[in-house]
Amino acid sequence: MPGAPKINYRQDIDGLRAIAVLAVLIFHLDVPGFAGGFVGVDIFFVISGYLITRIIRDEIVQTGTISFRRFYLRRSRRLLPAMFTVLLASAVVAAFILPPAALMSFAGSLAASVVSASNFWFWSEAGYFDTSAHLKPLLHTWSLAVEEQFYLVWPLTLLAVLRFRSPLAWVVGIGVVSLAANIIVVHGLDLGLFADGRTTIFFWAPFRIFEFVIGAAMVWAGAARSRFLNESLVAVGLLAIGYSVLAFNDATVFLSTSALVPCLGAALLIYAAPRSYLALCFNNRAAAGIGLVSYSLYLVHWPLIVFYRHITGAPLDNLDRLGLAAACAVLTLALYYGVEQRFRRSSQSSMKFIAATATVGVVLFAEFDDAPAVNNHKMAAHHRIPPPHSTIAPPTAGDCSTIGGPPLVIEMPPPPPGHTGKFSETALDAV
Repeated sequence: MPGAPKINYRQDIDGLRAIAVLAVLIFHLDVPGFAGGFVGVDIFFVISGYLITRIIRDEIVQTGTISFRRFYLRRSRRLLPAMFTVLLASAVVAAFILPPAALMSFAGSLAASVVSASNFWFWSEAGYFDTSAHLKPLLHTWSLAVEEQFYLVWPLTLLAVLRFRSPLAWVVGIGVVSLAANIIVVHGLDLGLFADGRTTIFFWAPFRIFEFVIGAAMVWAGAARSRFLNESLVAVGLLAIGYSVLAFNDATVFLSTSALVPCLGAALLIYAAPRSYLALCFNNRAAAGIGLVSYSLYLVHWPLIVFYRHITGAPLDNLDRLGLAAACAVLTLALYYGVEQRFRRSSQSSMKFIAATATVGVVLFAEFDDAPAVNNHKMAAHHRIPPPHSTIAPPTAGDCSTIGGPPLVIEMPPPPPGHTGKFSETALDAV
């Protein structure tokens, strides 16, 4: 696009994206030992902070200003066509699979996702650590909403701070304020401003800004010439991310200072990977290939897993995980080549696609008022999942309100012939 600054491609960034998305996927597939895989989202935020800041800073340095139209058009082409495709496909599947109460909740989350506000929707419903969170097909869109909200404020913020003599100091200051707000809320020093501080800092964008800032700060970091230093920094970065994925769990206070571990680890990799041999473990074509399709993979994997859970009503076993992983791969490639790449290059076709899918989405949402009756009839006919009047047994001490806890037993009314009458689910929460 004329006037846009040229950005040098970095294979290691796509390799880091691969680490992030695979951590999230393995976590959502309930693979034992990876209870901290949710930090993959935090790594994505660091990457976005770095890339967006580099793009905007380079343009401002070269031209003295920023074309907001070009910036938001590029973001729209990059994000919206693939996202709208998944939202529409999920809506169609939800109409036939979800019980009425879940269907109406889905309709609200669908509308919120279209306007990049699903983080507020899920925050208002109950929270990330709600036991029913792992049955919400669009829960993963909260992170996309946070990122899009970041895109709304960051260009103008950079345009302002780059006029000062020390823009890095201003950027870091913004991150410090965001992190301090996390600490204040976590330790109950907010004077009761938030009823559920843990959920609030998880979903609200202002409390996530420091993660983007950690990545943004790397834009001003000069290259280290010492081979030993670069190798050491990459080693520390990999260990920090690995530790987070393997050691973190639902009991980890997130965000607060615990989020610094994977975020700083990602920042070290961004800084030192181009000059490191150790970084070849992710700075290679295979990893970069996964990183290139990471957005499509992130979009498709969670609805697929949730709908499968609704259909089977049982915890995932190894065969389920392999089958879902294979299905994710197929759908990811279809979405990436059929939608994401196709509409990314042409602004005209992208805008037509966005307008068309938005219109269909509004119509589809309007029709959801009639969907529960249809859906309830299908559920009664096929006995796929428990009826909508099923109740969840109240939790006991040490019960399943968090990731990795004991299985959640849902007691059913008298089941239809051949149905077990109850099922057990691990109470996981979607990233």
